[in-house]
Amino acid sequence: MSGKIAFLINSLTSGGAEKVATEIVNKLYDKYGITIISIENDKFYELKKGIRFITMSQLRRYSNP
Repeated sequence: MSGKIAFLINSLTSGGAEKVATEIVNKLYDKYGITIISIENDKFYELKKGIRFITMSQLRRYSNP
């Protein structure tokens, strides 16, 4: 693995940008550690096993003491 990349996207619902983002991260996963941070909890497209999918609500839970 060469490094880590994080992607911030509104959601992974069934749309064009979401489909392209999913294809990109699935191809990059073989060389990089990938994390997707999504504003919404919707996930329509399949991600390769091992790609981290985190929602903003999950991040808020971790940051609030």
